[in-house]
Amino acid sequence: MGDPLSVTGTVGSLVGLAIQLSQVSYQYVASVKGSSKAWSSYIQELSALTSVLLRLQAASEVQERGSVLTVLEPNVSKDAVNKCISDLQQLKAKLDGKLARRGVMGKLDALAWPFSEPDTQKNVDMLHRYHGLFSSALLADNFTVSFASYRELREQRQENELKQVLDWFRPRSGPQHAETIGEQRCPGTGSSFLGHGVYRNWRDKSENCLWAAGQPGVGKTVLSAAVLDDLKTSAPEGAVIVYHFFRANSSEDSLHELLRHFVFQGISQCSDIVLEAAEVRRRHTISNTDPLPKDLVHILAAISKASPVMYVVLDGLDECQYLSKLAQHLSALRLIGMKILITSRDLPDVRKYLEGYPQIDVRPERDDILRYVEWRLREDGEVEYDLLADGLKEDIASRLFEHVDGSFLLVRLLMDHIGGLTTVKKIRKFLEALPSDYEEAYQHTFDRIMKHKPGRRELALKVLNWVSNTKRPLTMRELQHAIAAEDNGAVVDYEDLESPKSILSSCVGLVRLSRTDQKVELIHSSAHTFIQKNQAKVDPDADMTICRACLAYLSNLDMASGPSTSLEDFIRRLRSLPFLEYAARFYGYHVRSVEQRCVPQLRQFLEDEKLREASWQVLHFAFSSHHVLAQDIFAGLPSHALILHVASYWGLSRLLTTILELSESLRAFALADIDAGDSHGWTPLHWAASMGQVDAAKLLLHHGAAVDSLDSAQWTPLFWAAIKGHHDIASLLLSHGANVHQVDSDGMTPLHWSVSAGQNATTHLLFGITEEVGVVKPLGQCNLKWLENREGLSISQAKRIAASYATSKSLVQMSAESLDSKNFSEFMQNAERKASQVNFYYRGGETEAPSVEPLFRTLWRVRKKGDWLLWLRRREKDSFATFRAKILERAIEGEHASCQDTGHRDSVSLDEEQ
Repeated sequence: MGDPLSVTGTVGSLVGLAIQLSQVSYQYVASVKGSSKAWSSYIQELSALTSVLLRLQAASEVQERGSVLTVLEPNVSKDAVNKCISDLQQLKAKLDGKLARRGVMGKLDALAWPFSEPDTQKNVDMLHRYHGLFSSALLADNFTVSFASYRELREQRQENELKQVLDWFRPRSGPQHAETIGEQRCPGTGSSFLGHGVYRNWRDKSENCLWAAGQPGVGKTVLSAAVLDDLKTSAPEGAVIVYHFFRANSSEDSLHELLRHFVFQGISQCSDIVLEAAEVRRRHTISNTDPLPKDLVHILAAISKASPVMYVVLDGLDECQYLSKLAQHLSALRLIGMKILITSRDLPDVRKYLEGYPQIDVRPERDDILRYVEWRLREDGEVEYDLLADGLKEDIASRLFEHVDGSFLLVRLLMDHIGGLTTVKKIRKFLEALPSDYEEAYQHTFDRIMKHKPGRRELALKVLNWVSNTKRPLTMRELQHAIAAEDNGAVVDYEDLESPKSILSSCVGLVRLSRTDQKVELIHSSAHTFIQKNQAKVDPDADMTICRACLAYLSNLDMASGPSTSLEDFIRRLRSLPFLEYAARFYGYHVRSVEQRCVPQLRQFLEDEKLREASWQVLHFAFSSHHVLAQDIFAGLPSHALILHVASYWGLSRLLTTILELSESLRAFALADIDAGDSHGWTPLHWAASMGQVDAAKLLLHHGAAVDSLDSAQWTPLFWAAIKGHHDIASLLLSHGANVHQVDSDGMTPLHWSVSAGQNATTHLLFGITEEVGVVKPLGQCNLKWLENREGLSISQAKRIAASYATSKSLVQMSAESLDSKNFSEFMQNAERKASQVNFYYRGGETEAPSVEPLFRTLWRVRKKGDWLLWLRRREKDSFATFRAKILERAIEGEHASCQDTGHRDSVSLDEEQ
C-alpha cells in the first residue's frame, strides 16, 4: 500500500483522513444490527480525535504553518505521527473492504461488525491515545503561540513606552546636532588628533577625562564631530555616546536642558533603563513638574552602569553660560565612571575647573589644510578644478597654510572668497594680498555685500540682521516668513517669500544652511561678533525691527480667530505659519530694549483678547506636535491670561506702569485684575516670580498684589522663586511678608523645593528665615493667658502668628534631604549649633502640621465660658497645636463680635476669612 500522506503532508490531509474514517464508520454502524458498549466508545473516541485534528488545522492556518510537525514539534515525534497515519489508514482500509463485499452480496443488514469486541476495544484505546497525544501537543502549541503573542505585545508595549519616555525627556531648546557640524568637515581631516596617544588612552584605556584646548578658529567644533564619528566606529560594542555643543548666543540653553539632552541620547542607545526613566517621568507627570537635575543625573548614572562604557563630548565649554553649576556635575559624572572629553579655549575661568585633566593643544596640521583646500576647490570653485594648474593648486595651499597661522576658520573664509572668483588671474591677484586676520577677512566679505545692487544688498542685510539677532537659529522656512513679515506685516503670501538660493548667495559665504536640520546660521561665532560691531550698518534698530515683525505675524487673520480649540487645528496653524512659534515665544525678549517705543503697539495687540489668548497658547506649547502626550499637554495649557499676566511674564515694566497707573476711572478695573488667576490659578505675581522679573514684581506688590496667593497646586509666588533660584525675587517677596512655611498639596515648603532643585542662593536665604522663626518654641501657660487679653486680633494676623510657631520639618531633616554636600555640611553645622537652644519639632516624616480648621468651626459652635477643660485636655496632648488653635479661635471671636455689630451672621465672617 502506498503512502499518500507522509510526515511532510499537510494538516488538512490528516483531517481529511479522519473525516473519511468517520464517514465509513458511521455508515457501517448504521447498517448493522445490534450495538455494543465498545461501538459507542469507538464512535466517541473517533469524534474526539476528529475534533482535535480540526482544531489543529485551525491553529496551523492561524500560524500560517502547513506541516503537521511544524505545528506539533517538539511535543510529538516524527515516528508518532507516522504511526498514527498508518493506523488510521489500516483501520479505514479494513472498513472499506468489508463495505465493498457487503455491497456486492446485497445483504448489508445481515453482516456483523467486522471487529471482535477485544479488537474494537483495541481500536478505541488507539483512538483515545492519539486524541490525548494531539490534544496535549495542541495545548502546548497554544501556550507557545500565546507566549509568543505576549512577548510580541510586551515588546510593542516597551517600544511605545520608550517612545513616550524619549518624547518626555526630549530637550526643548533644540540643541545642535552632531550631523550638522559634521557637514562642514572635510573628509580625512583631524587624523593627527585621532591618532594621538593621549586621545587613544582616553578612548580605549583607563583615563576618563581629556581637555582639547585651542585658540578660536582652529577647528575645535569640527574636531568634536570627528571624535564622535571615531567613537561610533571604534568604541566597544554597546558603548553609549552623548554630546552637547555650546553656543554663546543661545538664550534657551541651561543646565537642565543639557542634562535632558544627555538623558535623551542615553535612553536612545540604552533601552535597558527605560523602566527607571519611565518611573521618573510618571512621578513628575503626576505632579506636573519638570525633572530635577538630581533626577537626571541619577538616570545618567543608571545608563553608565548598564553600558560597558559611556562617553561624553562637550564642545565649546568656554561658551557655557552656567559653567560653575555644570562643573559640580562634571565631577559627579567623572566619579560615576563616564569618559569626558571637553574642547574650549584655554581661559582661566575654564582652567580652574579642569585642573588635572590631561590636555592636548588643538592646532591643524599642514596636511589637514592642504586636504581642505583641495576639497573646497573641487566642491565649490567657480573655476573648473581641472583647469587649475597643479602648481597653482599647490601655491594656493602653501600660501594659505603659511598665512593663517593654524586658523582653519581663516582658511575657510579665504576659500569662500577664492571659490567665488571666476578666473585664474583673479585668484592669483587675491593671493598677492590676502586678508591678515578674521576681522579683515570679514570686512572684505562685508564690503562685497555692500557693493551688491540695492535689492540684493537689502536682502543680505536683512538676512544678517535676523541671523545674528534672533534668540535661537531660524530654519530656512522661518527665515523666509520672518523677512516677509518685516516687509508685508500680518499678511504673508507665498509670492512674498525670498528663495533659499537668493538668501544664501546674497551673503557671500557669511551664512550657511544645514542640510540636517535646515537651520540658517553664521559660519562662526566670530562672524557674530563682527556683525554686532557693524550693527549700525546692518540695522541700527534691530530689536524694533524684529519686534514689529513678530507682532505683525502674530496678528494674522488665522490668529485673529482666537486660540485653537483642538490639537489638530493647533498643528495645522503651526504648519501653515512657520514663523509663528518663534514670534510667540521670543517677541518679548526683543521688546525689552525698545519697550518705551513699543507700548502703543503692544497694548493694541494685547488688548485684543483673541490675539492675546492665541499667542499665549503658542507660547506655552513647548513640545513637538508629535509628542505622544501632545493631546494631554495641549489640554493642560494655561489660558484666560489678562494683559497683566502677559506683561508680568515678560517683565514689561513700562507696560505694567501704564496699565496700573491709568486715570482714576479706569484704574479700579486694572487693580481688580491684579490678583486674578488664570486657568492654573496663577496671578500676575506668580508669573513675575517664576520668570525672575524683579521690576515687574516690585510694581505689582507696590500696587497691592497679594504676596501669598495660591495657585491650583497650593504654590505661592515664593515657591517659584525658590525652585528656580531667583534670589532677588525671593528676597523681595519675603520683605513683603511672604509665608516661608506655606505647605503645598504635596506637603512641601519653598525651602524643600529649593534644596531639591539645588538652588544654593535661595536655599541659604530661606534657611536663614526658617532658622529664625521656624523652630518650635516652648509653650507655657503664659502664652494662652497672653491670648486671653489680646484684643483687636484679626484672623489674617492670627494665621501669620500661628504660622510663625510652626515648621514643616526640622533642620536635621532638611539637612538629611540635601544631596548637595556643601549645603548638607552647612545645614548640619547650623543644626548642631542650635541643638542646645531649641527643641526640634519632629513628626516622623510628616511635612504638614495637623490642620486645625475643623477645630475652629467646632470651637465657634460650642464655645462657652467654662470650656477651660477642653483647652486643658488638648494642651496635655499637644501644647503647640493648642496654641495655634487658641490664637485663631481668639481672632474668630473678635471678627464675630464686629460682625454682630453690623448685623451680619457669625458664619459669614468665618467662611469669608477662611
